Amino acid sequence: MCLQSICCNGFGKKYDEFRREILQTYGYEYVFTLDNLEKLGLLRKSNSIYDFSKVRNAFGLYVENPNVEVPNDLSYVSVWCFFCFFKKMDPYTALTTPDLFEILTPYGLEPFDSFSVLSGGIENTNYQITLKEENYVISLFEQKTWEEVLALSQLLQYLENNRFATSKIVSAKNGIPITLWRQKPVMIKRFISGGIKSYLTLPLIELAGFQVGKLHRIPPPDYLPNDLNFGKEHFDLLNDYAPKDPFGTWLTNIVSELAPHLSDELPRAFIHSDLFCDNVLISTDEQKVTLMDFEEAAHYYRIFDVGMAIIGLCSEEGRLNADKVQGFLRGYSKQVTLTAIEQKGLGAFTAYAGASMSFWRHKNFNFIHPELNLNDHYKALQSLANDARNQPYDFFKLKLT
Repeated sequence: MCLQSICCNGFGKKYDEFRREILQTYGYEYVFTLDNLEKLGLLRKSNSIYDFSKVRNAFGLYVENPNVEVPNDLSYVSVWCFFCFFKKMDPYTALTTPDLFEILTPYGLEPFDSFSVLSGGIENTNYQITLKEENYVISLFEQKTWEEVLALSQLLQYLENNRFATSKIVSAKNGIPITLWRQKPVMIKRFISGGIKSYLTLPLIELAGFQVGKLHRIPPPDYLPNDLNFGKEHFDLLNDYAPKDPFGTWLTNIVSELAPHLSDELPRAFIHSDLFCDNVLISTDEQKVTLMDFEEAAHYYRIFDVGMAIIGLCSEEGRLNADKVQGFLRGYSKQVTLTAIEQKGLGAFTAYAGASMSFWRHKNFNFIHPELNLNDHYKALQSLANDARNQPYDFFKLKLT
């Protein structure tokens, strides 16, 4: 509101309406905040000529006598840095209170008590809402079609029917599990208490291995895709948007090293395929882990998922951690015993898993949604994939104790 007021020289007749909506939504204790913003000149009703120097001086927005050789103020150094900082904080789609009411009406979940933004990504926007002490998550899908999200809802219901703990969907009043808001699919799930950790302890990694093994034992439904959106089947896309990039040669080498380990005898299973720490929910007592976000689930090589978990969960300071790898394999082995061909190819599949996700990052942040601050984001996973390539066979073999 402050930015709009400044850029448009005030709100005019709409100001009273905006002010009333804020106070009714967030509480009348914010009347003092609005009054103070008015005194600073950040909120105004009038559309008359506006002197920005009042705000500029109050907040020190102008840097006098800057050191151009060694600048020390962000507002002088780069407006782009300032923009990227706030963009990083925002959800992919910013929803207003009226937007949320519009989304929730078909579910009968309005009026709600409060809402907050949850961590999201380029694939979806997530908000948490509270209604009568019940918590829900709104997921707004940015890149998936109605059909894809409908399939995801069926998949989550299928997991629930097979007693696999993950997100539980809330259907709309008409019984349909998803809705459409401004041409984007919407799904509402019950909020699961817990937290996300960027670093998993050995006990938690072993619990994650157990859950992945449990998932692999569930019969895959017929509608699961048989390949991956970021798998080797799609690496050729790089030739379209970056034909001379050395990254393409690197991907070719990864596939060549994988080829001797591909076989019709390799078991396929119901896999998650995106096993990173931000998709593993940790209970408050750290005695339980829940796998989340099955958007990329597939009927694919079982060993690929194991390799992805090693890349996503078992690294430390940019290197694969042998103890964590053993912890994951130990938990996984309580549900599934790898075949001899899987054990032999685990190193190559771990490198392939890292390369696949590195390809996803390269494609998204350099082509689909170019981001100057993320265009090298793929290199961290490329490094982990190379680390997997350099490890001996025994590094990926479960050691009996």
